Amino acid sequence: MTKDLQNHFDEITDEDIAWAESILKLPPGAFAGEHDSSSRKSVLKSLKSIDVEACPGSGKTTLVVAKLAILGRKWTARTSGLCVLSHTNVARNEIEKRLAGTEVSHKLLSYPHFVGTIHAFINEFLAIPLLRSNVFDIKVIDDDICLSHRWNMLPRGAEHALKQRYYGQTALKVRDPTFGVGELGKIGEHTSTYREVRRVCEETSRDGYFCHDEMLVWSEELMDQHPNIVNAIRCRFPFLFIDEVQDNSEIQSRVLSRVFQEGDSPVVRQRFGDSNQAIFQANSETAAVTDAFPKEDKKVVIPNSHRFHQEIADRVKPLGANYIDLVGCGPNDKDIETDASGKCACFLFDEQSVNLVLQNYAQYLVETFTCHELGYGTFTAVGARVRVEDENNDKIPQFLNHYWSEFDSELTKSEPQPKTFKHFIEIGEARFLASGENHKRLDSLANGILRGIIIANPKKKLQKRRRAHRYLKDLAEQAELQNEYCELVAKLFQGTSPIDEESWLEQVVPLVQRIIEKVAPDGYLAARLTDFMAYSDKASFQIESGSSVETPRDNIYCYPKSNPQVRIRLGSIHSVKGETHTATLVLETFVKAHNLKNLKRWILGKKTGNQSGVNLSRLRLHYVAMSRPSHLLCLAMREDCFKTAELNDLRKLWKVARVREHGPEWM
Repeated sequence: MTKDLQNHFDEITDEDIAWAESILKLPPGAFAGEHDSSSRKSVLKSLKSIDVEACPGSGKTTLVVAKLAILGRKWTARTSGLCVLSHTNVARNEIEKRLAGTEVSHKLLSYPHFVGTIHAFINEFLAIPLLRSNVFDIKVIDDDICLSHRWNMLPRGAEHALKQRYYGQTALKVRDPTFGVGELGKIGEHTSTYREVRRVCEETSRDGYFCHDEMLVWSEELMDQHPNIVNAIRCRFPFLFIDEVQDNSEIQSRVLSRVFQEGDSPVVRQRFGDSNQAIFQANSETAAVTDAFPKEDKKVVIPNSHRFHQEIADRVKPLGANYIDLVGCGPNDKDIETDASGKCACFLFDEQSVNLVLQNYAQYLVETFTCHELGYGTFTAVGARVRVEDENNDKIPQFLNHYWSEFDSELTKSEPQPKTFKHFIEIGEARFLASGENHKRLDSLANGILRGIIIANPKKKLQKRRRAHRYLKDLAEQAELQNEYCELVAKLFQGTSPIDEESWLEQVVPLVQRIIEKVAPDGYLAARLTDFMAYSDKASFQIESGSSVETPRDNIYCYPKSNPQVRIRLGSIHSVKGETHTATLVLETFVKAHNLKNLKRWILGKKTGNQSGVNLSRLRLHYVAMSRPSHLLCLAMREDCFKTAELNDLRKLWKVARVREHGPEWM
C-alpha cells in the first residue's frame, strides 16, 4: 500500500465487508461462501496492485461495486480520489443502480473521484486540453460522422484510388500528431493520393472533427510535450480500477500504463477481467502487448462460477484460451426448479432444415421446463455473425437470418445507429410503445434530423446539450421552420397505421429536406440525403395477431407463433456478454469458415485452449456464448461436419438430435 493510501485508511476489515454485503442486500458471508477459497474476500481487502482473473458468473461486477462502496465510504481526501475506468459506462451504471439513494453512491460519482469510460477519461484529462491549447475547435468526436465527412471531402481521384485497393473510410484515421494515416500499402507517402488523404485529415481535425481512437494519439502528444502532466494525474488519482481490462487495445494499454504505471511512484492499480472473454477488439486493433493482462506475479484467479452447474462448466472450459479449471457452483435462481443436468444438447441440421432449428430448440424447451419457468426464464439463441458481408457466399448458415428471415441485426445494438431516417422513426416508435413515454419517439425523430443535418452539411456545428427534440426546437428560430417541424410530427405520429411509401416520398421526404436546409443552409447538398431518406417497409416492430396496437419486436422468436409458450431472443454473441440466461442455443455462423465446425475438437473434448490466429477469436467468442446459460446449454451445427466416429464421441458428451419438421429426432 502506498503512503498516499495510508493517509486515507489503514485497512479493510471484516466489518467493512459485512457492511458492503448489507448495503448490496447480499446474504452474510457472500464473499467467502462454501465454494470460495476466500479469493473474493482477499480481493476486497487488498490495497495493493493486483490483476483479478474472474471466470464467467463469478460475481465480478458485484465484487467491484462492493470494493468501490467500501473505499468510497472510507475515503477522506478532498482533492484526490478513485479513478474507475472501463470500455462502457457499466461500472457507473452499476454504482447508480446498486447503491441508489445512499451517500456512498453520491460520493463515488462526484469530485474528486472519476467513474467513466477510458475514452471519457482520455478526452477530459489529456486530449481535449492539448487540442484546445493548440486552438483546435472540438465539434464532433464520432467515428461515423468524422469519417463520412472526410470521405466526402476527398477529391474523386483519391477516393477512387482508395476504393480500388479496398480501403474503406477507416483509411482516413489519423495515426500520429503530424496527421499521418499509417500504412496504405502501395499508396506511399510520395503519392498524390496519400497527400490528399493527409490534407483532408488535417483540415477536418483543425475544423473540429475527430474519431474516438485519435484522441489517444493526442493524449500521447500531450505527455510528450508536458511529461509532468503524469505526476499531476497520479496525485489526483492514487488508486486506479480498470474493469473489463481484457478488451483493452494496445494503444489504450500503452497510454494508461504511461499515465499511471511507468517510471517512479506508480499508483495502486487493480484490474478486473477475464482474458478468455476478450471479444471487443476491432479487427484493426492490436491486443495489449505493452501491459498485457494478467501479470503472473499479480494474478488472483476466481474460478468458481455461481451461474451454472458443473456439466456446463465442463463443456465451457476446454474453450478457454487461457485454461482455467472452472467450478460450477450454480445455478442460484430459485424460480427455476427444473434439474437440467444431463440435458445439454446438440441439434444437427442441413441446408434444408436450417430454418427449423429454432422451432426444434423451442420444442425442446417446452419439453424441459414448466409453464411457469417458460414464462419467467430468459431463453436465447446467439451467433457470432448477425449480418451478411458476402451475399455471393453460399456457405449456409452464414448469419442469423439463415435461421430466421425476420431477424433484424440493427436491433441487436444496445444503442442502434440507424442508417436511414425511417429506421430512426421505427426505433422511436418501438420505444414509445414499450414505455408509453412520448418523448422517446420525439427524441428519435429529432436525432434522425440531426444526423441528416450532418450528412447534408458536415461543416454545420452542432453542440447538443439537452434532449434532441428540445435542442432542435431551439435551433428553429424561424416560425416557418417550427411550423414545418410540427407538421412533420403530425404526419408521422398522428396516424393509426404505418405510413406508406407514396406518402413517405411525397410528404415526409420534402418536409425533412426543407427543415434540414433551413437549419443548415450554408453548404447544404440534398443529393447527400438520397440513401438516408430511402423508404423501406421492413419495420423494427410488428403488429401482434388480433391486436390493434403495435409492439416492439426486438428479435423475439415466438413458439408457437400464436399464443406462444416460449419466447426466444436472438442476438449476437457480443450483445449478450455479461448476461445470464436460463437456456442458450449457440448457432453455427460463418466467418472465413464455419465457426463451430472449426472448434469441433474443443467441443468433443479432444483439445483445450492454446490457439492463435482466427481460431483464438473463435474460442473467445464461443467461450462467452457457451458460458451464458444457468441451466441448459445447446449447440446447433451442420451434421455433415461430423464423421461417424465423431458423432459417437459427440453423443457421449451431449444429447444429440437431428432437426426435423415434426421436432427433434434424438439419436
